[in-house]
Amino acid sequence: YQRRVRGEIELFSTMLLPHQKSRRIADGSSTIFERSIIEHNLFAASKLYWNITFDQLGSLLEVGANKAEEIAAQMISEKRMEGKIDQIQKLIYFEKERDSSSVLQLNERIASACGLLNSILDQIIQKQPSFAKVI
Repeated sequence: YQRRVRGEIELFSTMLLPHQKSRRIADGSSTIFERSIIEHNLFAASKLYWNITFDQLGSLLEVGANKAEEIAAQMISEKRMEGKIDQIQKLIYFEKERDSSSVLQLNERIASACGLLNSILDQIIQKQPSFAKVI
């Protein structure tokens, strides 16, 4: 998977203009494009994890733990991502929306889908009683 994605990223980067490939990040360690990919992946991780250590995040983003913390801190301070950093524990806590109405809506959709599935199975069994043994 990573090889495929890395190949797609390399192919995409060949289409970038020179100014998009420049090393304009303050420390000169990465291009704007590379930094954008790291930030995108960090934001995606914030949606998947409740918390993560600096080392784990660095490994996930393929950067060092200090760099992962630095990028997360910048994104949090710029309000591009919600979270808190515990430097003593070396953890980043991502804040998630805890909107109970969205959970209730999801539960209702699942219940509706299950009801429809049961209805379909009942119709199949009525027309083909022999399927009842299989189902």
